[in-house]
Amino acid sequence: MASPWDVSHGYVIIGNNYGATWGASLGSFPTTNFSQETSTSFNLGTDLRLANALDISVDAFYQLRSHIMLSASNENSSVVGIQSSYNDVGEVKSYGFEVSAKYVKKITSDLNLNLGANLSWARNEVSKYIGTPTYPLSDPVGHRVNEAWGLKSAGFFKDQTDINSSYRQEYSTVSPGDIKYQDLNGDQVINEFDVTSLNGATDIPELNYAFNVGVEYKGFGLNAWFQGTGNYMKYLPSAIWGGMADNGNLSVDYYNNCWDVAGNNALYPRLTTLNNSNNSQKSNVWYKPVHFLKMRNIEVYYKVPATVLSKLSLTAAKVFIQGENLLSFDNIDAMDAEVLSTAYPMFKGVNIGVTLTF
Repeated sequence: MASPWDVSHGYVIIGNNYGATWGASLGSFPTTNFSQETSTSFNLGTDLRLANALDISVDAFYQLRSHIMLSASNENSSVVGIQSSYNDVGEVKSYGFEVSAKYVKKITSDLNLNLGANLSWARNEVSKYIGTPTYPLSDPVGHRVNEAWGLKSAGFFKDQTDINSSYRQEYSTVSPGDIKYQDLNGDQVINEFDVTSLNGATDIPELNYAFNVGVEYKGFGLNAWFQGTGNYMKYLPSAIWGGMADNGNLSVDYYNNCWDVAGNNALYPRLTTLNNSNNSQKSNVWYKPVHFLKMRNIEVYYKVPATVLSKLSLTAAKVFIQGENLLSFDNIDAMDAEVLSTAYPMFKGVNIGVTLTF
């Protein structure tokens, strides 16, 4: 890969009038020896049919991606005077499984069942990376791609005595009720060198599952579809969890759980209308594990019997009530756990109708 040139490095004096023009210098060492990214994958699966009614599918996979291009800007110290460009040493492994089952059975002449479920889990892991010796706690090897990183909280400062007896935090001047961070690298100072993995997933769910229930008896029927996710993390948006900083809004959830109100049981720092650099750092205070199970769709219906249809000159007729996103079981009270944003929340809907086939 060609290396960039810096055209604003130093200058050259030209002519009797001592005019000057900027010089050019090599921005980084070129990448001259690399391979294309490669992928090695393995899959193992099976499909089964039991009792002429139950279909089961199982699949597991493993994938290794290697020769991933990474920035090599940290491979050389400033003593060298020029940085490396890219190196193809990145490596990521991914693995997971998926299971699904479907059961369709006519129990009696009047009773029909239609049941189904599926479950999938997938994870990736960085196995090779160009580390940064200055930030050993931020080494991604052994962690997931786009994992949640930040400072780890040690609670909130109780009073000025607590502040005076604690390690110095370099982000801003702290007050009682501000977040107190852990000194993870042991240098007795809290700064960017204490940033580490928060031992959580990415903002893409690792676990996804769904199931449906369908039953019909003598023309009366019910169809319901549920879908859920788990094992992922979301960063709480400041629009809801800003605590009035920069004259922003104050949510009920923040107020009930802020240091001023909840005290020792607080989840969030003190209330203030001023920006607070210390409290706004990415940390496990603002990263939250999220999971939800939603009833995506439900329908209750009645099919008009054939004896009535013949008198009405109809081939089929159905009266129904449908609902969308009517129920959600999650661990987020203040917002929609799926969206977690003030932009476009999930809408609930109910439809009542009749379908006629002539």
